[in-house]
Amino acid sequence: MTIKQELHQRVAALSPSQRASLAQQLDQLGVSERSSQRLVAYVVGRSAEIDTAVLRDDLKAKLPNYMVPTAIVPLVQMPRTANGKVDTNALPEPQPVVTTANAAAPRTPTEEILVQIWKDVLGLGAVGIDDNFFELGGDSILSIQIVSRAREAGLRLAPNQLFEQPTVAELAAVVNVAPEVVATQEVVTGEVPLTPIQTWFFEQDLAAPQHWHQAMLVELPEGVSEEQVEGAIATLWTHHDALRLCFDDRQHIADISDPPALNSIDLTHLDASDQLKAVAHQGTHLHNDLNLAGGGLLRTALFSRGAAPDWLLLSLHHLAVDAVSWQILLDDLSTLLGGAAQLPAKTTSFKTWAETLTAQAASRHPEAPNWFTQTEQ
Repeated sequence: MTIKQELHQRVAALSPSQRASLAQQLDQLGVSERSSQRLVAYVVGRSAEIDTAVLRDDLKAKLPNYMVPTAIVPLVQMPRTANGKVDTNALPEPQPVVTTANAAAPRTPTEEILVQIWKDVLGLGAVGIDDNFFELGGDSILSIQIVSRAREAGLRLAPNQLFEQPTVAELAAVVNVAPEVVATQEVVTGEVPLTPIQTWFFEQDLAAPQHWHQAMLVELPEGVSEEQVEGAIATLWTHHDALRLCFDDRQHIADISDPPALNSIDLTHLDASDQLKAVAHQGTHLHNDLNLAGGGLLRTALFSRGAAPDWLLLSLHHLAVDAVSWQILLDDLSTLLGGAAQLPAKTTSFKTWAETLTAQAASRHPEAPNWFTQTEQ
C-alpha cells in the first residue's frame, strides 16, 4: 500500500487556474503524503573541510536526541536572496550515503534481521553493518519504525538505543538489553488527563476546534474489498485507544462499540480533475461532521475509481495524531489489508503516556519561573 503520491502530480498536470484552485483545496484539507520532513543542519565552516561525524557526536553530547540533525550539509557559504536573507529554496538537498555491494555483510542472525529491517524502512537496496543510520537518511520518526519492526521480529530495542548505537553492528550488540515494557493488552477506556500540548490546544479557544485536523489519502492494493477496509478500520479502532478520545468537560476514552462508518463514494463517472474536487469536498464534509464532545476523532471515506486503484481518505484530529503516530497507523493498516488477522502486541497505552507526562509536568513546575525569565531576556 502506498500513499497517493499521484494526487499532487495530477494537480500539476492541470491548467494553471485549476491547479491553483485544487492545490489550495487539498492543502486546506490537509491531505498529504507520508511525512518526509527531517531536521537538516547547513554548516559554513572556518576550514575547507568539516568532519560531519565529529560534529554530530558533539551535538549528541549537548542536545536531546530529537534535536540532533538527521543530516549535516557543509557549505562554502549560505545562499542569499537579493535583500541578504538566507535563500532557503536554494539550499541543497542532503544526499544520503550510497552503500555498495562491498558493504560489510551481517555476521549473525540478529544482524541479518536488522539489516533487512533497515533496508525496508529506509528503502535501500543494500545496507552494511557499519553504515550510520542517520547518514543513510534515517530520522527520529523512522527510528520508531525500526524499533517497532524489530520488536515484531522478536528483538527488544528502545528508541534511544538507535541514537546511541547508530549502526547495525552496534545495535545488534545491545538487543534485549533494554528493560522489557509490559503493556496491557486489554481495551482501555475511561477518563484520561490532558497532555500538556492538549491543554495548550484548548487554551487557544479556537472558533472551530474540530478543524485542527490532519488527513491522509491512501491508494489501496488491488483486490481489497470494502468489507476488508471496514474490518481493518474496526480493528484499528479497537487496537488504538486514542482514536476513541472524547472531549466534553474532561478527556475520556470511549468503548469500542461504535467504530467510524466508512463513507463509500463512487467516482468512476468523473474525470481526474473532478475526482480531486470530490475528494476535497468530501474531506471538508468529514471535518465539519467531527464533534469533539461526541468522540470518534477518526473519519473515513472510500473512493471507487473503476479501473484505477481505490482511494481511502483518513481524517483524524490532531489531538490524537502526529507525524509519528501516522506512520504507525498506516503501517498497521497496511498489515491488516495485507491479510494479517491481527496486529502486533500493544505498547504503552495513551492513558499511561498521558498520566506520565502529567506527573512529569507537575514535578517540573517549580522550574517554570526560571524558564520564563530566560524567554523574557
